[in-house]
Amino acid sequence: MIESEATEYRDFIIVHGPPGAGKGTMSDRFSAEHTYAQHISAGDTVRAIVSGERISRSSVAVKFATERNLLMTDDISTDVILEAASLDTSTSLSLVDGYPQRKGELDNLLLRAEQEKVRILGALCLEVSGDVSVERMARRGLRKGEALADDSDALIYYRQRYERFMQNYRDIKALLENNMDVVELDASGSKRVVYDKFKKSVYRSLLLPDTDTI
Repeated sequence: MIESEATEYRDFIIVHGPPGAGKGTMSDRFSAEHTYAQHISAGDTVRAIVSGERISRSSVAVKFATERNLLMTDDISTDVILEAASLDTSTSLSLVDGYPQRKGELDNLLLRAEQEKVRILGALCLEVSGDVSVERMARRGLRKGEALADDSDALIYYRQRYERFMQNYRDIKALLENNMDVVELDASGSKRVVYDKFKKSVYRSLLLPDTDTI
């Protein structure tokens, strides 16, 4: 079913949640185990464009906004995601994390989805407490492209990052719930436990049987 529809439709599942919730880890693992799936990280994609590792039709606009600490416009951020998802024609499912972060991006995605034959199957919201988020961010350290100010303490930075995210999270989650199926996943457990829940939720979104043989 998935293979036959790959040339006509591309399916999206939005993977949302605070930093350290495991969005990238779970999406990477699922993609590694399922050839029809790919993981699109909004943050990694933008950093790759800024560094020149990825060439994009939106490269100039992305670099202009990033160099001036400006938010990318909703249409540009949406274009970056859709372009990244379309590059691998062997896959039919994109697990998209880090996007959308605001109403305009979601509105733009829903509009473009109709035009570009993208089916948004729903959103998986991985949720953890502030303490778990900070602990996990501290464990993995700064990612490529992240930097602390000279007088910043890492733990304070991680806590502030979590709190900044949560200020907007409830609003964007409510918007997602108004437009698609949203599944909440407690992501505070072990990787094995969280991944089992994550995988089953993806299968249900795809209307596939819950089996490891897929």
